[in-house]
Amino acid sequence: MPTPKPPSGPWATLLRVAWLAILLGLLLQLTMLLVAAGLGAATSSRTLLAETFKTVSWSLLVCVGVALGRVAAKGRLPLEGVTGLLAAPLALTAANAVQKGVAEAVDAAGVPAGPAPVWVLAIKAAEYGCLGLALEWVGQRAWGSALGHLAVGLMTGVVFGGVFLAAVVQSAPTPLSTPSLLARGVNELLFPVGCALVVFIAEVLRTHLDPPAAVDRPLMASLAAEADEPTPDPVPAHVSSRPSTLTVEPLCGLDRGHWACLSHRRTFHSHRSLDRHSRLGEHRLVWLCWAHGPEQPSHGFAVVLQACS
Repeated sequence: MPTPKPPSGPWATLLRVAWLAILLGLLLQLTMLLVAAGLGAATSSRTLLAETFKTVSWSLLVCVGVALGRVAAKGRLPLEGVTGLLAAPLALTAANAVQKGVAEAVDAAGVPAGPAPVWVLAIKAAEYGCLGLALEWVGQRAWGSALGHLAVGLMTGVVFGGVFLAAVVQSAPTPLSTPSLLARGVNELLFPVGCALVVFIAEVLRTHLDPPAAVDRPLMASLAAEADEPTPDPVPAHVSSRPSTLTVEPLCGLDRGHWACLSHRRTFHSHRSLDRHSRLGEHRLVWLCWAHGPEQPSHGFAVVLQACS
């Protein structure tokens, strides 16, 4: 009996984001619980259960919403900002509804009633719209590592978390207790960092675990193969300052296109994925211009040869 294949492609990436986001929500709730316990604040088990469902729901929906923009755009359009902008207010509304439903089911006290104020939804929409745009930008950089994603999440948390806490303090009818204010601060600071790392880890897992999709395989290794000719050697346009690297630039000068590796039959829509692929071994890369097709400086493709020692 054939073994069913695990899901791959965008759905597998979103599934990984979902599981990582659930774990993030649980860890964040545990952190806030430890902070409150360290300050001597007591929370009933029923209220804690309702808050945990809210935190996990919020984490799941926001992280999946941001990641949806990345897998849908495939590095061509900045959809992460759009999906983050739309997902944040919807996720907060849904998370509040989940919290209210669980609280009513277990008869928990002290749970806020009613939907979130409009200004809260606006701040969250702006925050995760900016986070999505920043993650899209970092993801296209060759240095877009875990540290880069962490820095983006931290900056987002500091800026928007500070604005949110200031607005909460000003709008509160009574002064907030120190444990409550500190728990909110921890949540606002750490969650954007965790969300950025969730998106990064899911992308790393996709690169290493998923088989190449059909869109990642060129139809032919080269146009010369169609004519039963050997792939021609590259014609250098300039030599990079980096050792052991010979680079051939696209002749048309347009940035609209993507790289393809002839050695491994893969295409790359971002510099980050190309850099990760070409770190080891030798690769024959060709620039595929969306306007003019494969670049042909002489008798064949423009390629990049990179030998990593």
